[in-house]
Amino acid sequence: NQEVTSAFVRGLAHEIKNPLSGIRGAAQLLSRKLPEDYLGEYTDIIINQTDRLTSLVDNILGPNRKPTFELQNIHVPLENVTNLLKQSLSESGIDLIKDYDPSIPEISIDIYLLEQSILNLINNAKESLVDGEVLSPEIRIITRVLLKELLGEIQHKTVCKISVIDNGPGIPTNLKDSIFFPMISTKNKGSGLGLSITQGIISQHNGAMKYESEPGRTEFSILIPIEHQFHEQELRSTNA
Repeated sequence: NQEVTSAFVRGLAHEIKNPLSGIRGAAQLLSRKLPEDYLGEYTDIIINQTDRLTSLVDNILGPNRKPTFELQNIHVPLENVTNLLKQSLSESGIDLIKDYDPSIPEISIDIYLLEQSILNLINNAKESLVDGEVLSPEIRIITRVLLKELLGEIQHKTVCKISVIDNGPGIPTNLKDSIFFPMISTKNKGSGLGLSITQGIISQHNGAMKYESEPGRTEFSILIPIEHQFHEQELRSTNA
């Protein structure tokens, strides 16, 4: 069960984080009492490595601040991220294809957290294409409005769908049921936290994530309810 596994990992992360601060503090105190300056190199290693582990634990626990929601065009975070990655994708020989639906209304989002989610998905797609040595690699980003979409146990009248699609080798069959679990990765050097963190961020937006994968096509989709935005726009039009 994914929820049980995630709860266990988060609980374990909390237990790991508590003694890390004690180890770091003890190393700082020790560094001040060392008889030789060169010995400080060893306490510096302890401090740096505890900081690294603390950062890893923070990533497992998810975003360390509450979301700040504001009405925003969904294509703003998409453009911010694609502009950031444009050069890197080009250097890797990857074509970036954007297919936006301009009719999507403004949605209440935390732009910083949504950018982090999109960045994770595009980077995953890029690494899959590079590692898979795909001959004509491409990433497609598509936005659409879905009607009467079921997210969890709630059916929403309108939902914004953001899809990141690549033509890489696909997700291994043995990982398909656990791809959103923490510490699960398809990459040799991956931490296995990106998709778990992304899913947590989208949950904070009352949304959901879905994916489909087969050799030659993998699609990760972010789904965020937007029907209340239509209602707000109708109210503004009525009161105008």
